[in-house]
Amino acid sequence: MNDIRFKDNETNSEFILRVSAIIYDKTKTKILLIHPIKRQVYMLPGGKVRQLEITEENFFGKEGNWATFNWISINELDNIPLHPKETKDFATGKTNHVVNIVK
Repeated sequence: MNDIRFKDNETNSEFILRVSAIIYDKTKTKILLIHPIKRQVYMLPGGKVRQLEITEENFFGKEGNWATFNWISINELDNIPLHPKETKDFATGKTNHVVNIVK
């Protein structure tokens, strides 16, 4: 399956469409974040979610060991670097509408 890409031939720029989601644990006290090994930030996971894929507290995805997936307490979100910064507002319900973030 290919990524959805938009290319502007005049400027030779390209936009690749990506999606992410807030995934809560059963008690809605933690969210699932991805932490790329080579980066200093945590991010929301994106892409397909397979049934029963999440089984451990911290784990590598099926794509390889380039990042770990971590269940992070919502109360701890102020203590970790998040990208984008708006992630905390989404997770805590401060923002409850669909937002497009292009960075």
